[in-house]
Amino acid sequence: MSLFDITNEIIIDHNNVRDLFSRYKSASDLALKTKIAYTLIQEIMIHGNAEEASVYKRFKEFGMSDAAEQDIEDHHEINKLLGDAKVVDPSESTFDQTLSRAVTLFMEHSDEEENAQLNKIAEQIEPEESDKLAKEFLAARKVAAGSMGSPQVELKHSHNA
Repeated sequence: MSLFDITNEIIIDHNNVRDLFSRYKSASDLALKTKIAYTLIQEIMIHGNAEEASVYKRFKEFGMSDAAEQDIEDHHEINKLLGDAKVVDPSESTFDQTLSRAVTLFMEHSDEEENAQLNKIAEQIEPEESDKLAKEFLAARKVAAGSMGSPQVELKHSHNA
């Protein structure tokens, strides 16, 4: 039986957001663009909730307490922008501006995780522990997703759980 890797599971979510945002920016049909936008909002919120419920709780063990605090602050700022976007009609330019700002912050946050934080964890964690943490993350993701419903568009990257 193969083991899950926490780094891989987090990057799958990051890649889904990158892909959805690319599809959002290139969509010209408002109905499709709206479906993609709401899936994008949902995926970012699910991801953030799952990280906070699982991964960030373990950052202290890896000497990364300050990073956890900063990451949680990032999520709250991103979620505020997503909430602001959700109350605006998608046909208005402020929707696009607010959503784009939220996704830009998410991408900056993701880059920091991928280029520094996840590498630090990978250096300190055994495969079995990575598997356990990945499963905790996926379980937290499932709980968060359950409260938000199904995505409105198909995701290109999927978790194997």
